[in-house]
Order: sequence, then structure tokens, then C-alpha cells
Amino acid sequence: DLAGLPARRAELQATLGETYHGIGLPREAIALQEKVLEFRRQQDGPDAPATLAAKSALARSEINSRQFEKGIQRHSEVEAANRRIHGPEHSATVRAMEELASACHYAGKHDRAAALNEEILRVVQKSRGPDHSETLRAKSNLALTMNALGRKSEAIAIHAEVLASRRRVQ
Repeated sequence: DLAGLPARRAELQATLGETYHGIGLPREAIALQEKVLEFRRQQDGPDAPATLAAKSALARSEINSRQFEKGIQRHSEVEAANRRIHGPEHSATVRAMEELASACHYAGKHDRAAALNEEILRVVQKSRGPDHSETLRAKSNLALTMNALGRKSEAIAIHAEVLASRRRVQ
């Protein structure tokens, strides 16, 4: 019985929620992840790392269940909190931006995804350098978004840059 161990119960619910998400049961994941998020908000506060992680997990499940607006809104909140707390170049902020861009991409909001991916690329290229793995991932994500927008020549050029960088650093 976990009645006297609410934090442990929340950890187990989070793990089970991620498992449900991973095996393609988003409704079941969402039911648990909503409980985890509420516990984390009350226990740790709205901007605590555990709360933001719970919110991000819930957003991923919402996107997976095609609740795009809810998921994008939650990812936007996580990104804004990380930007406010850590600044635009912190890895937590960049990761939150990547999650938001991915959600927009899956929702068919390719213009917004492209703008986010361009910002991510600017940030990581400036802070980590042109051949860093995060920079190359940002370029690849931007290329995928350009392709989705029908901007195929730009996508190919960006992929070629990534390939050249990967060859250079090996």
C-alpha cells in the first residue's frame, strides 16, 4: 500500500504512464500523468524540474493521442518556464524547444516548427559550435521541417551540411 508514500506513488505512476505511452496507450498514460502533474505542482511548485518533467511527459502523450492543441500548449508552458528560469541557451530550454518544435511538426504546424528549429539552431550553433552533436541534430530537424514545407532544395542543402560536419569530426 502506497497511501503513506505519495511521492513514491507519483514516481511509480510516472513510470507506468511513460510505459503506457511507449506501448501506444496514450489515454491510459494521460490519466496517470495528469495525477503525477497535479501531485508535482502541489508538492514541488509549478516551475520545479519534476513538475516541468511531468508536464512534458503529459504533453507528449497528448500529442500521441492527437490532442495537439493541449500538447502544444503544455510544451509551450514548459519551454517558457525553462527560458525564464535558465535562459535561452541552457540545455533544458533547448530540449523544451525541441519538444515544442516536434509537437508542432506532428500537428502539421510546419511554419511554427520551422521558426522554432531555426531558433534552436541559432542558439546551439552559437553556444556549442558548428560541429557539436546538438548543432547537427538541430540542423537535421530543421531539414526535416523544410522538407515538410516543400522546401526540398533547402532540406537537401542542410542535410549535406550535416553530412559534411559528421565526416569532418570523425
